[in-house]
Amino acid sequence: MKMLPTYKETKMLDKIIKSLKPFQVILMERFRMNKQEGIEILLMLACGHLFEIFTPNQLAQTLGIDKNKLYRALKEWSIYQYRRMFSLMGCKMASQMIKEALEKSPATLSRLRITINVDDTVIERVGKLIRLTYSWFSGRCKKVVRGQNIIAITVKIGDRIIPLNIRPVGKQGRGNTSKPQIFREMLAEVIRLFEEEEIEIRQFPITFDSWYGSRELVELLKEEGFDQILIHAKSNYVFEIEGRRGKLSSHKKEVELKEGWGSKGLEVCRKVALSPTFGEVVLLFFRESGKVKCLMGFGRKFRGCEMVSIWKQHHGIEQFWRRLKSELQIHKIRLLGREGVYGMIGIKLLGYLLMERISILTRLSFHQIKIRVRREVDVGFFFREHFHLCGAPQRL
Repeated sequence: MKMLPTYKETKMLDKIIKSLKPFQVILMERFRMNKQEGIEILLMLACGHLFEIFTPNQLAQTLGIDKNKLYRALKEWSIYQYRRMFSLMGCKMASQMIKEALEKSPATLSRLRITINVDDTVIERVGKLIRLTYSWFSGRCKKVVRGQNIIAITVKIGDRIIPLNIRPVGKQGRGNTSKPQIFREMLAEVIRLFEEEEIEIRQFPITFDSWYGSRELVELLKEEGFDQILIHAKSNYVFEIEGRRGKLSSHKKEVELKEGWGSKGLEVCRKVALSPTFGEVVLLFFRESGKVKCLMGFGRKFRGCEMVSIWKQHHGIEQFWRRLKSELQIHKIRLLGREGVYGMIGIKLLGYLLMERISILTRLSFHQIKIRVRREVDVGFFFREHFHLCGAPQRL
């Protein structure tokens, strides 16, 4: 006799189904050239994260289906289609949230502090057959490690972090491009998609880690129309402050930090400086974790408290990377070929966005969501009822 779902199961299932439906609609409408089975398998793998299922092998074993069918379906997706999905899915979700935010009062919009953040991370790999695996410097390990480098553009809206575009980086090959060139292409895609949604994304601040600091980057962003640009400054940069020229490391020892208006207990010091590399720039010195750090502000003139408020949002992209590595276990999935790398990112991206949608509905963290789902929703019932591929599984 078939067991009916309990009230708790129905309530949690409703949240999952409601969160999953927008992804089904977008994939069916925008990727009509793909087989329906391939789209369904991609969504199944994304939903698997709710049940601590992180790889195609784990999904096949749990549902009793042929794992080769899963891998064949993933291979049917081309790199071009994955790239379209990387930018489309996050921008669609973020545009809806930004439109809702722009309708709120100026005070509420100010508290949300919508900010675009750019950074990259390294997914450590030890295998020799996995593509796009090279030697990269890891900020977490503080040394060069073997792995896959991924660059992302995210937007932080209040406490929500949405990836707008994400791309793996290579070092070899005929079509290989540098990180700045890859970022230029990714940013152009994001701007175009938001223009289609009639949203001016350039009105929001954009932040970068020190690795990205360059005159070319600043000029690119100004040409695109950004006028609120924050970059973390390296200690070896040279600046002239109040007639004294020297490296930033020496200026850090001399500036007087004090708590200012709007800095909420943070000791800061704002200076206007000249740089042989960047020209005139606004510098904000602040103390964090016992160290004096510095931000460079480009575009319009920043107040010190404004720079602090914007930079606090930059940690959102670090939180995004932590979730991919801890909650979604991105290192566990290892697909072969260049398409496999893009497939790995696509699965994790959809899983992240699905979890984020459920989090908005339930006000639970990713970890709390997985605990509730495992306790209240039967994995076999969920996949049987909502995916055709599991209509007649071999075993459950």
